[in-house]
Amino acid sequence: MNGCNGLKRLPSRLEMESLETLILSGCESLERFPEVSPCMIKLSQINLYSCSRIKELPSSIRYLSSLSLLNLTNCWKLKSIPDSICELKDLKCLHLHNCKELNFFPKRLGSMKILEELLLGFMCDPGSPQKSVGFKILTGLSSLKKLDLSWRHIHEKSFPQNLDAFSSLEELYLSGNHKLVKLPASIYNLSRLKRLELNNCSRLESLCALPPSIQVLKANDCISLKKIGDVLKDSEWLYKIWLINCHKLLEDEENQRYLDKMLHLSFIKSCAAVNHRLSISIPGSKIPSWFKEKKDGCRIGLKLPHKWHIKIMGFLVCGVFSKWGWGYVCPRIIFKLVNDGNIILKSEVNHIKEIETTENGGNVWISYMPLGFFQKMYHDLQPQDWSHIQGNLKMTISLTDGTQSVATGAHVIYKEDVQQIKTSFSDYGNMVHVDDEDLGYDELISGNTYVYEDKFDEEALMPLRSRTSTRRNKRNLHCVITLSGPR
Repeated sequence: MNGCNGLKRLPSRLEMESLETLILSGCESLERFPEVSPCMIKLSQINLYSCSRIKELPSSIRYLSSLSLLNLTNCWKLKSIPDSICELKDLKCLHLHNCKELNFFPKRLGSMKILEELLLGFMCDPGSPQKSVGFKILTGLSSLKKLDLSWRHIHEKSFPQNLDAFSSLEELYLSGNHKLVKLPASIYNLSRLKRLELNNCSRLESLCALPPSIQVLKANDCISLKKIGDVLKDSEWLYKIWLINCHKLLEDEENQRYLDKMLHLSFIKSCAAVNHRLSISIPGSKIPSWFKEKKDGCRIGLKLPHKWHIKIMGFLVCGVFSKWGWGYVCPRIIFKLVNDGNIILKSEVNHIKEIETTENGGNVWISYMPLGFFQKMYHDLQPQDWSHIQGNLKMTISLTDGTQSVATGAHVIYKEDVQQIKTSFSDYGNMVHVDDEDLGYDELISGNTYVYEDKFDEEALMPLRSRTSTRRNKRNLHCVITLSGPR
């Protein structure tokens, strides 16, 4: 019954012994969720996403002994959750994202030992006062892997003295918490933490001593952020760093050294050595000097060498943006493989000269894409087809809101460049690689063109394959890619 906008009510009581999954997402007119019978022991998933008129759940939900997922995201009028939900011993995922009127939580919420995902935050400022939710009431959630407390008035005192109770935590979302000035030192002890998001924490001043396990760090639009520490020193698995519009970092020489370190070719080669994709977005206004190709404007090209498909490890692309709006804006690359000698047409050169450059207030974005990722976009091509593709790789860089880069760089990483680095990694095989779930073909433009969006919120990525079986024209291949690096 997904998306049944006309559905206003269900039977007063559900009695379906064999029902395993109940999907009512998008039923925006549904006003009440019915009582449930003790016979419904097989029901494992309930999805009420965007059932925006539901105000409460029945206490009889306790009978759903096999329930593992309860999704109440965007149930804007939901006011409370019954205490009986804490009796669900198999519940692993509780999604209460964007529930604007939810200000009463079960008193025994911390007793749900098996809970792995708890989403209590918001996508953006809810516009009305929200109940503060601290870590202290959640300390019993020893299995918790994913926690979202975005826009929940978190501050330093919201954290317990130590975070040992959250030792299983892998993803932590704290965006929009304007009272947060710094993170507790104990966050370093979250040895399994892979993703940390602190976007739009306007009073956040420092960001130091992150766990060595961290892989994704986002602290965009933290306008007070003036200290970051050497985040690369211990975080050997870090492949995505976004510090967009954090311009106060440029006021300190030590911070500047740490930012420069993120753009060092040696660091990027270390990611290439383990065939891992990389995305870095930091305040700045210049293409790193080691880029082989640099141009003003949004267009650039690379001459592909003979037998490039067996020599190349991957491609590096860099763009400087004078403005980068907050929200779900992410970089977009148009790739074009052409068998001719023209890298940038004359009309395009004339156009890019008109673009205003920036000295202050900009952001530098660098993305490394392994050759295997590039080839996956052309999945109709067979391995032997790549030996016949030669010529030039043309690229155009912009943001999804239409903003064009004011300067662009391109660089090729060859296998021989990383061979020595590769042998120095004793355990690089343990690195968590970006898999096909993160390589989503978002939209087909034409028979030869794809849009890839590696979005601001990686949870939204869906691998969508070509809707055509047309063979590629090997003399003129197009691909549109949108990248935010790889919630």
